[in-house]
Amino acid sequence: MADRVYQEFYCTKSGGGCGKYILIRLNMAINRTVEIICPNCGHKHQRTIQNGVIKEAGRFDNKPVEEICPPESAVSDESIAKNGRGSERDAAIIQFFKQ
Repeated sequence: MADRVYQEFYCTKSGGGCGKYILIRLNMAINRTVEIICPNCGHKHQRTIQNGVIKEAGRFDNKPVEEICPPESAVSDESIAKNGRGSERDAAIIQFFKQ
């Protein structure tokens, strides 16, 4: 299991976001629900991390216990994850690494 994961989020326009990409590093060693806040528009992306896995199903079942606010430098007009970007896919894991 990786301690940290780079994950790219697409801030979906259909969900009220700005249509930009956000690259963040998530701590996979925590067991909690977090909200990643887009530094460009303030749109919130909720994720539940449980036992080293990002849970997509049921992610809105729990109230977030932590807000993650990446810097503006994490925002981009272009995706670095080229797989599956023909639609408003919400997030893609970019790279695993041990720290």
